[in-house]
Amino acid sequence: MDWQNGFESHLTASTTLADTYIQMLPVPSTSSGRLVLEDTSSTNYEIIKWNRKDATGVYVETANGGVRNQDGNSTGVHAKGVRVRMNITAQDLKEIRDYAAGLLDDADTIVQAFLNLNGAAVSMRLIPRVLSQATISTLTPNIDTKQQYVLTAQASALLIDNPTGTPNDGDTMLIFLKDNGTTKAVTYGTKYVNITGLDRIDNTVAGKWHTIGFRYNLALDKWHMVSIATEA
Repeated sequence: MDWQNGFESHLTASTTLADTYIQMLPVPSTSSGRLVLEDTSSTNYEIIKWNRKDATGVYVETANGGVRNQDGNSTGVHAKGVRVRMNITAQDLKEIRDYAAGLLDDADTIVQAFLNLNGAAVSMRLIPRVLSQATISTLTPNIDTKQQYVLTAQASALLIDNPTGTPNDGDTMLIFLKDNGTTKAVTYGTKYVNITGLDRIDNTVAGKWHTIGFRYNLALDKWHMVSIATEA
């Protein structure tokens, strides 16, 4: 991030509203960030976003994203010697939220996060990525893109083939299966190992939902079948 906990400096020259160069001692060690000027005052503080520095100060280059009075409430005028700090600001948290939303805003979103900028409270909801269709003769799961597969009216024998993608140790996958009213055979790829102690579902029960849960074992490079259930 662009802040440094504990950084504190002081202005070595006063600033006006038009200034784009802020002189201080010391100068932050990073090449860009946000500075809070006179942050002990509730009425005369300013937050600036700077994007270049030299040995004696920082530059607010507006053409390159620098901003003065970013979310402060002063006029942008400060006297020589006022305190300058490099704090976490509400704008920092907002940009974290926006950045996360940009990564997770498509139909395959797995996490929705909301940041309360006042209380910094975080609420998260896990949303599985699901592929749902009526029937398919060969199901080849891709763990990189989907974690749940739903077949609602399987009309032929089904091969659950070895998954593609790059799984992490402990990744889980669920398959929900219902035939089209007639029993269908189910076969499996070589990467699946039944460790439940229950009979594997090799044939569907006509018109019933079946659930099969898997968990990836990295050491064995196998998908352990950890749950098997058929609708009563």
